[in-house]
Amino acid sequence: MNYLKIVVVVFFLVKVFNVNAQVELVFGDPLVNEKAIATHSMPDGSFWVLGFSNVGIYGGADVTLTRIDSLGNTIVPLIHFGGADNDYPNNMIYKSGELIIAGETHSGMNSNVDGFILVVDTAGVSESFQTYGQVGQTEQFFDIKPTQDNGFVVSGFASLPNQVGNDFLIAKFDDRSNFDWMQIHDLGTNDIGMVAVEKPSGGYILVGDQLQPAGNYNVALIGCDPLGNMLWDTTVVNPYNGGCKQALIHDDQLIIVGEMGTATSAAFDLYLIRTDLQGNLIWQGTIPKTNNGDAIFDLVVKSLNEIFITGYVYNNAAQGTDLIVMEIDSVAGIVNERYYGGTSFDMGIDIQVRDDGRFIVSGFTSQQSNDQYYVIYDSFSPTTSVQSLQLEAKMTPIYPNPTTALIYLPEELKFDQVELVDELGRTFLIKATNQQLDISAFNTGKYWLVFKDEKGKVITTQHVIKE
Repeated sequence: MNYLKIVVVVFFLVKVFNVNAQVELVFGDPLVNEKAIATHSMPDGSFWVLGFSNVGIYGGADVTLTRIDSLGNTIVPLIHFGGADNDYPNNMIYKSGELIIAGETHSGMNSNVDGFILVVDTAGVSESFQTYGQVGQTEQFFDIKPTQDNGFVVSGFASLPNQVGNDFLIAKFDDRSNFDWMQIHDLGTNDIGMVAVEKPSGGYILVGDQLQPAGNYNVALIGCDPLGNMLWDTTVVNPYNGGCKQALIHDDQLIIVGEMGTATSAAFDLYLIRTDLQGNLIWQGTIPKTNNGDAIFDLVVKSLNEIFITGYVYNNAAQGTDLIVMEIDSVAGIVNERYYGGTSFDMGIDIQVRDDGRFIVSGFTSQQSNDQYYVIYDSFSPTTSVQSLQLEAKMTPIYPNPTTALIYLPEELKFDQVELVDELGRTFLIKATNQQLDISAFNTGKYWLVFKDEKGKVITTQHVIKE
């Protein structure tokens, strides 16, 4: 077992409240590359943020954890976990009072790369740190998922001696985080495992990227028995270049997200795939946004027509790449979307969605030529985000209010669309004519007017009463 050092440090924090985010956090050392990788919500509304700092306390990159409340205040300052090697986390789960983190350790002495499992309690105290791998070969743990027996499964890839390219890797751990087994599967020249998910009936599906004869990458699937032995494999055939970032099972469908080129652009577009649990394709397609490179990195599935995703999209208006949060349906139709960031490169890596619709996104934003921790806590619901932000001081005056029909808007208010949101959160798109709104057709009650620009970002809001 590797010796693990733990240090608590004070870190730089910027908390931003604006009309586009309930809580928007940028923190860390502006002179060091750092990224937020994943979050986990706690029952009190706070959440743990997993990340890494590329300049660790002891010379190598460190795993980091911090705990933040729902208002953006720090509960537990940034804690470093690591040693002299470079330790990079890739994802985490919560199980039985423990945060279980999967990642990879890069040894500077012999260029060896091993997977690791770090177990931390909810007070931020390390319980165990174990690396897994053989000398002379590479094993990387990219993802971790809970299993039905209260254990977990990790996925990634291995580079074996005397073999060409990488191979899919799957490893199983029991309910006490003890190692059970590891399997490595070779599909061809170069295979990069990304995700392993357990099927409801038992067994697993591995999802990753496979090099094709034409030189492009496509998404590949491997079906495995409960011990990780390969039963079948298939490829989601696409003539362009792309791959998988994350996958989940919902309603007996495997839902995969990632990135894919198109006929009009070699740069990636947002990519969605749905298959059955035998690997048969149900649907695949892209969400065309720009020709400058867009990708999905994570998803949460509430239903087949309520899929939350995050990643990055080039923002033509800002001339930069923004962190994106979208809600899409089963055929990649956009239900909601919101951009975060500025003119720098901003990216979402992980998204969690609470029962009330609020989402927590972790990722990074580029600051002073370095990446910084970036965390968003927000909602697509105007009634939720507006009330939390206490925007009354920023509201645009409208009249009359209350009203029976017409609402008059000030001439200086410029917007592209306006939504009327009722107390149940239902949203209605209404038309403005000559700076006037007509809500005579709506029932009496309390509403929110939400004014948006051409990108769908909220400009301002106003509470209105219909009599």
